[in-house]
Amino acid sequence: MALRILVVDDEKLSRETTAFQLREIGHEAEAHESPRSALQALATDPWDVVLTDLRMPAMNGIEFLRKIKAGRPETAVILM
Repeated sequence: MALRILVVDDEKLSRETTAFQLREIGHEAEAHESPRSALQALATDPWDVVLTDLRMPAMNGIEFLRKIKAGRPETAVILM
């Protein structure tokens, strides 16, 4: 079963590599540099999973997790 996965990481290589690998195994993956842009994507479309870095400059992973769960409680979140 293919999942729709948002990959959120401020480090470009990690973000792009992870999204690429997820697409290679059949998932739909979209890469975002910031939690804010990922939250915009979540506001317009449902996503199954958010895979996110814990430490980011604009918003830490715990705050990001809270915002995701407030708007989309059904979305699974994995903090790296």
